[in-house]
Amino acid sequence: MDALRGLAILLVVAVHAGRESSQQLVFTHVAQFGQYGVQLFFVMSAFTLCYTMRKVEVLTPRVYGAFMLRRFFRIAPMYYLAIPLYYGVFIPTSDYNWRNVLANITFLNGLYPPGNNNIVPGGWSIGCEFLFYFIFPIVFVAARKRRWILAAAGALCAVSMVGFVVIARATGYPYYSGNNSFPFFFVANQAPCFLLGMAYYFYSGHAVFRRCIYYASPPALYGLILMHGTHYGWLATPLCAGLCAVSVALFVQHRSAPALMQRIGILSFSMYILHFYVVHLLRPFLGDPASGLSALLFWGIIVVCSMGAAFLTHAFIESYFIDLGRRLTRLIKHGPPRSA
Repeated sequence: MDALRGLAILLVVAVHAGRESSQQLVFTHVAQFGQYGVQLFFVMSAFTLCYTMRKVEVLTPRVYGAFMLRRFFRIAPMYYLAIPLYYGVFIPTSDYNWRNVLANITFLNGLYPPGNNNIVPGGWSIGCEFLFYFIFPIVFVAARKRRWILAAAGALCAVSMVGFVVIARATGYPYYSGNNSFPFFFVANQAPCFLLGMAYYFYSGHAVFRRCIYYASPPALYGLILMHGTHYGWLATPLCAGLCAVSVALFVQHRSAPALMQRIGILSFSMYILHFYVVHLLRPFLGDPASGLSALLFWGIIVVCSMGAAFLTHAFIESYFIDLGRRLTRLIKHGPPRSA
């Protein structure tokens, strides 16, 4: 899992490093597909959540509260740090109004287009993931007994997005802006990736499931390439990327992963938050990549520097609050320790 997260962050950094070149480079064209590393994150996140919840038979308010508290301390501290970090850097300060900031603090930016991606770069995915956390325990416990609930949830998301398009057309809302638009970022549109991650947890040992994923992956990859960047491709690209992500996970699940990739995966969340700032700081010194080799070198430097920064934030921020979340979770589940 850590190695796949490492792959995901390398893909995400590649797309943002590739955008720094004003030339039409092969690296830039290939790197643009790195944005689908986010969907790989979503698939792996759902799988990991299933694994951590595997012993839960009955979802009580206490169990649900403990789950949400632990996820909050895993995500919130680094994300809250990023809100002032990016103030005035390359996001207009006018975007930092109380509505946008509040939407990001409460992780509801995924439901509020003006604040969706305008406070923290890439913040749409954090908001989307946190919204998934709200419903995950309910879906997981129900799906353990009735697996058809996963398919029903996927169908509900598809109907929701069709309804979204119908309403958008009726109201004149722009719904044809491709993969960098609020409709693409919307949690119901990204939900197939989370549901595929859950299906991967439940069925990874089933030969029929593996064959279905392997057969579906080539057309999914072709669809991803064909529809990437088109006005209406956003309706299908998350599902296609999710299928490809599960295929990669199935392919590597019984193989040993390089220690470096595992380490990158452990640092991936901090790297995701910080690499935009690293690109901003290094851009004046590295210049405009004018060749594929220089663009590749630019990407490598961004990765190394982001890892260095993430090593510090993971050690002094992430690890501390993850441990705090664990202790508070135990306190909620079991109550305060009894005195001797």
